[in-house]
Amino acid sequence: MSTPTHEKLQLDPGTVKRRRTSVNCKCLLVSGGIFAGLLAVLGIAKIAVNISRGIRSPHAFMYENRTIADVQAAGEMAKVVRPLVDEKQKFDVRAKVWSTVSDDGGLKEVWNGVLFKGVTLQDKHVHTKVALSVPLEGFKKDVLENYDLRAYLTIVPHQPSLLDYMDGFETWKPTLVTKQHISPLAPGEVRTTVDEALDSFGISIPLIDFHPIKSACGGKEATQSSDNETELGESTDEETFHLGKSDVETTKGRKALKAHPYVVTRTDFRVAKMTKLYNLKEYERHQERLRKEMATNGCLLAQKLGSEPNMTASQRDERNCYRTFSTRANSETLIRLLVSTEKSGERRAEAAYAPFIDVTPRNWGPLDLVPIPVDREHCAQAESSLADGATVEEQKYLNVTWNVAYSASSPAKLFIADTVGRFNRRYNTTDTEFQKARMQQIVEQRHRLHGQKFSPYGRRGRNRVLHTVGGIANFIHINLSLLYWYTRSSTVGISIIGASIQAGIPIVDFTGGILASKAFESDTSLPAMLITVIVKVYRHLAVTFVVLKAILRVDFLDSFPFLAMMPASYLERASLRLEIRGQTKFVLGILIASFSLYLASPLRKYPLIAHVGPAPDIPDTNTALYSNLQEYALLPLELSAFAFQLLLNYRAKTFAGQYKLAAWLGLIEFVCNISVWLPGIRGEDHVRPAFTVGDLFFGGVMLGWAVQAWLYPGVEQDVGEDKDMN
Repeated sequence: MSTPTHEKLQLDPGTVKRRRTSVNCKCLLVSGGIFAGLLAVLGIAKIAVNISRGIRSPHAFMYENRTIADVQAAGEMAKVVRPLVDEKQKFDVRAKVWSTVSDDGGLKEVWNGVLFKGVTLQDKHVHTKVALSVPLEGFKKDVLENYDLRAYLTIVPHQPSLLDYMDGFETWKPTLVTKQHISPLAPGEVRTTVDEALDSFGISIPLIDFHPIKSACGGKEATQSSDNETELGESTDEETFHLGKSDVETTKGRKALKAHPYVVTRTDFRVAKMTKLYNLKEYERHQERLRKEMATNGCLLAQKLGSEPNMTASQRDERNCYRTFSTRANSETLIRLLVSTEKSGERRAEAAYAPFIDVTPRNWGPLDLVPIPVDREHCAQAESSLADGATVEEQKYLNVTWNVAYSASSPAKLFIADTVGRFNRRYNTTDTEFQKARMQQIVEQRHRLHGQKFSPYGRRGRNRVLHTVGGIANFIHINLSLLYWYTRSSTVGISIIGASIQAGIPIVDFTGGILASKAFESDTSLPAMLITVIVKVYRHLAVTFVVLKAILRVDFLDSFPFLAMMPASYLERASLRLEIRGQTKFVLGILIASFSLYLASPLRKYPLIAHVGPAPDIPDTNTALYSNLQEYALLPLELSAFAFQLLLNYRAKTFAGQYKLAAWLGLIEFVCNISVWLPGIRGEDHVRPAFTVGDLFFGGVMLGWAVQAWLYPGVEQDVGEDKDMN
């Protein structure tokens, strides 16, 4: 018998060869990308901080970083420039309104007085109304200017003020620029040095704007165009150059129906809320730059033509200079003072800077424009009537109400006001009343960004905040819905009937929306078409894709055919039985009720709160077809789909169909949208739809989602076979 042999055990196998450590290239790329991203974020944040600092304190290089008490204690008042108007100084806002009444520029005073009495730099949203009777004789000229009706505005400090110690003043104006002749002297009127100083920082603003108007010729041909109109009705090259950043506009080279004069009945008067001390040397240096550097003071036209010996008065006009607080600061007028000391009574030289005053550019909407009733078409019908000996009584005056608001604004708000004003260029003043009211509301909400209130009773700021919150909630809600259905790996708790309807609705909605949007019409640009299609795909077809993926249990494979439909699990089949077993009557009842609500238009559209403003426009054929499709087919189907899911949630005592957060966001969105009907929030609206029974019913559905999200536990995304289905 052989003895079994055994191998000798190696109790000490020696050093085990270890796997060589390697660095994953993908990890390096990700780490490097994260690091580069952090650097980019820090760089952008630094740039944003610097821009914000520059907007809030645009002239920090001139600031004297001491209080006036410290400067007085040091006896260095001669080294600083203090504000003529501080936060406690009261002042009046005075205005003169003038109208051109003859071809040679003759002016007629329309109104003269105090707009705001005893206001300070602490006041804001102060409103007043002024009745103007505008003479029309000057608006029959062939060439009109927006300054043919203008207002001169300035502020007058109450006594006592630093003007009591004024010894003289210096302005920024270069020799190439002439100040506009803004207010003719009354007979026997004598101008004092104080009056000249107040005028030096006063402003003149146009109260005329040019917009289209419908023909008043009654179907008759107008007479031959005037010499000032070009064949195509476009401005000449010289005029276009003048209009670059200039405040002056004319009708030269423009058709009468394209450029009719309208009276601007709204002005937002602002005073820069600046009371810091300036260093005198830096202040004088900046004022000198304003005199010499046309790029700094905005007088680029004078710089372009400065070398020409025969510059006209219009080319030297100050109105061609583009002024903002960020470029001018409070350096337009320096007032020299001789102030007596308290102890010795000796008069010492000091300095004060005039306030920067301005109006918000183009802050009016289409409802703030009143057309001047003059015939600029030279209708053949009117001329033939006069030839027959008929007399036509012409209107000599136009009575309008000038709405003026006052606010003291920070440098940041002045910057925002200048930026927002650039968006308001031209309006379609021949549009329907509904569209003009709608645009007016948009303009008012836009200008609320920099603090302007069009009315003391307006609530545009609150409405804008609530609409923004509602829009953010809607955006998050849409993306949460896409994420919910895309990541859904089980149909347990899901209403298959409701989800199938949800998947089918967006296909029809996408098709109808594309047709109604006119994205593929010949006059639509390629970028606009692409943006419309992308948005529609994102809002509609993406929903169809993710919902079908969930309810068909589609799984992605690595090889052909790349897609596979997984069989239903036991719990998924149980969930489907719970939905459909014995529920035929409920399904039919929900469908009938939903369609009945939408087909019974008088009931659904019954206004619980009446609409405000003009009736909406009659839609075109494509829009009307799409609207009817939504109203009588898609919306009742969507309501039915919600009801099917809510009913299944109630029977299973679980929450499914969307994330709980999405349900609460949907309720928040609805509350924000209906807030425009609440008396304390809505304020004055120009146009607002009615709050109907249908809106109330839809709000009930959103409330139902939110209540179920609070009461029931959510269905897990991956439900195991060992769990029971109630």
